Amino acid sequence: FPQEPHGLGILMVECLLVEQGCTCLSLGIQTPVLDIAHAALAHRVDVVALSFSSIMKTNDVLDGLAELRQHLPTTVAVWAGGQAAALKRRKLAQVEVLRGLADVAVQLKRWRSATLKSNP
Repeated sequence: FPQEPHGLGILMVECLLVEQGCTCLSLGIQTPVLDIAHAALAHRVDVVALSFSSIMKTNDVLDGLAELRQHLPTTVAVWAGGQAAALKRRKLAQVEVLRGLADVAVQLKRWRSATLKSNP
C-alpha cells in the first residue's frame, strides 16, 4: 500500500511461495491499491499477498483492503500478514489473515485444496 515502506516481510513470503512451486510477481513497496488490483487482473493472479508493518494505521489497512476487495473478483484470494494492529483486532471480509510465516504453507495448502474441489 502507498503508506507501507517496509518490504522484507513480503519478500520472505515470496521466497516461501516460490519454494512451494508458486509463480510470484512482486510489485514492490508503496504500491497504490488500484495499481495492485489492475496488476492482479492483468496477470490473472489467483492470490494477492500483502504484508503490513506495525507502523501502518488501522484505518489505512482496513480501508485499503476493503477498496482492494471491491476491485477484485471473489475468485482472487487476498492474504494479509504482518504486524499491523488491524490484522490482530478484526476479522476482515474476504481476506485471509496470516499470523506468521508458518501460516504461509498452511494457507497455500488450504487454498490449493479448495481450488481443486471447485475446479475438478
